[in-house]
Amino acid sequence: MGKLNKSQVGDSQSDGLGNASVTVVIVNWNGGEMLKECLEHLLQQTYAPTRILVMDNGSSDGSAERVEGMDGVTVKQLGSNLGFAAANNHAIFATDTEFIALLNPDAFAEPNWLAQLIKAAKDHPKVAAFGSRQLIQEMPDKLDGIGDIYHFQDWHGAKVSTDQTEADLGAVEIFSPCAAAALFRRDALVESAALMRISFAIWKTG
Repeated sequence: MGKLNKSQVGDSQSDGLGNASVTVVIVNWNGGEMLKECLEHLLQQTYAPTRILVMDNGSSDGSAERVEGMDGVTVKQLGSNLGFAAANNHAIFATDTEFIALLNPDAFAEPNWLAQLIKAAKDHPKVAAFGSRQLIQEMPDKLDGIGDIYHFQDWHGAKVSTDQTEADLGAVEIFSPCAAAALFRRDALVESAALMRISFAIWKTG
């Protein structure tokens, strides 16, 4: 799989989308070979991110070290497992781009992923967060999710492991984006104290 040269990251933009700056943040913890594959897909985006930042939560499998030499990728070693939200918060306050895109290391973005998110943000200037349609890698006709929902049981997400329908292919309003693949306006995150204090996947309001 080909990849952009370092000089191309942040320079190559899709026609008509302007030059909005965006940092893609990937929180990694023992992501194995998936992290490298994730980054290889990310480096093929038609809308090139301004910065790609891997926040490593003390991985012991060498995954972070294996990608440190990739063009256009910055790896920040956090030294220990701070959890998903804390690692993202470190990244959010360490950047100054207009947008922050979050991407899981096991998510492999299609080439127009970032371009479509930026287009949605341009089309809806009053909206602060944008989600992605996520597909199961081994079963690409099935949805892994199209956003999160609030539920009293111990699960989250919507449309998991179901066949896609025509309605799933268009832009729709959702309760909240899944942070496995989402775009946020950075100023909105900062104003809301980023991702709140969180212990791994459990929200804390205090």
